[in-house]
Amino acid sequence: MELIVDENADTQKEIETSELNKKIREIVSTLPQKQREVIEFKFYENLKNKEIAEKMKIKEDTVKEYYKIAKKKLKTKFIKNEIDLKEL
Repeated sequence: MELIVDENADTQKEIETSELNKKIREIVSTLPQKQREVIEFKFYENLKNKEIAEKMKIKEDTVKEYYKIAKKKLKTKFIKNEIDLKEL
């Protein structure tokens, strides 16, 4: 019986995580293109700023600026959508 409870808890957690990831992707998709690309390269592809700069054909400082702006926008949107940043 204990295994069934654990299995259901794991399944519920997976569903919640999946829904959270979907919501985060939706929010990220609302960013302007360049900011969105930086966030996607940084978090979904785990690229470093230098690699992102090379891929996007921009300066590394520009990557940092896009990231800074995007992070600020995302924080506001996450709060508005009641996404707990500590979960991320």
